[in-house]
Amino acid sequence: MKIFFIGKGINNTLKADLAYDKTEALTPDLRKTLVRGNWSSYEQRAYNLYRSSPSTVQMIPSYKRITAIKYWLIDQTPPSLESASAPEGPFQPGEDIPIVVTFSEPVMGSTAKITVDTVDGPLTLSAQETDSKGKTMTFLYPVQPVNNATGVKIIGFHAEDIFRNRVQKNQELVASARIEPSVYRPAAFTGMSAKIESLYTDPALEVSLSVSSNEAYTTWLAADMKEMEGGSGFQTQSLTVSVDGKNFYPFIAQGETVTGQNLTARVPLEINTDSETVTRVAELYLDGNVVLGRYATADQAPAKFITAGDMEVSLSFKQADGSTDYEYADESHTIYLQDNPKIAASYQLKGDGFSFTGADQLVWSSSDETVAQIAADGSITPTGKAGKCTSP
Repeated sequence: MKIFFIGKGINNTLKADLAYDKTEALTPDLRKTLVRGNWSSYEQRAYNLYRSSPSTVQMIPSYKRITAIKYWLIDQTPPSLESASAPEGPFQPGEDIPIVVTFSEPVMGSTAKITVDTVDGPLTLSAQETDSKGKTMTFLYPVQPVNNATGVKIIGFHAEDIFRNRVQKNQELVASARIEPSVYRPAAFTGMSAKIESLYTDPALEVSLSVSSNEAYTTWLAADMKEMEGGSGFQTQSLTVSVDGKNFYPFIAQGETVTGQNLTARVPLEINTDSETVTRVAELYLDGNVVLGRYATADQAPAKFITAGDMEVSLSFKQADGSTDYEYADESHTIYLQDNPKIAASYQLKGDGFSFTGADQLVWSSSDETVAQIAADGSITPTGKAGKCTSP
């Protein structure tokens, strides 16, 4: 602390502001004017200090006679950290710990920051008292998924005091607080996505779960995996996914290592027979309990079925070698089996957007296979027995 005087030297040649050490407590914005009668004694004492220790005096020219001396408090010492405290706890991951930091002198809340050491690296926190000044400031530390169970370690700070002395430095303090040592297991996952597979034939929701590359978060997950039968991979035991909260499906890993990998799960679905698109929601479960905020969605389009009015079925008749049309013997269009004709059924759809359009998704059938049989490709083989049959 220094008291700075503004004045003019006794011999009219010393033009400077001269500093004089004072220890009395003065408010930062105090301005006090001394009467002319005290001029000489204060200026002489300041001048004597300047002669004995010039490095402690800040020289500022003063060019005209002043009828009074003004002095005020000047603080050139930057603030430092003195202590840090926090409630005893215990605290759980996701909760905020109010850390009260005491500085060596009042600082401006808008400038006060501390840096906290975490598993993921340094975390900077700003003071809650952004519009005030004081020696104590409060910082809210969000409890991390993995923590030091004995407290919060402060490794640095930044602040400006009310005289704008700025400081930013590394300084370690520990705010003691009891934090539950258990790992917040959902922190092992960095992302979750879902998509619909085999939309119409065998629909399923394929769920992908991205695993953190930080082993501090994934150690429990590695221990949760068990080898599948046949050695085809590893699956989770306590970690599952569900779309209805009733049926649960494990996640699969292709190798023993899960850190930094993707786990997958397949959830069977029913064909969407509604007229509108349905949004399927895959929720993450741990030990049978849903993990809030961990889910993925995918839209399942409705199936468009083929009705009798959407299909035209026709028959073709070819010669035995299949190269030309069958030649009828007369106008009765009678077909003789001894000619080994090639008979086949085919279809055409009227319209588009149908869910089942592939030949492998159409099943031909005969109403009486003792009269004629029809294969999957539509080829028809009469048995020789007289009668009628259709292919519904």
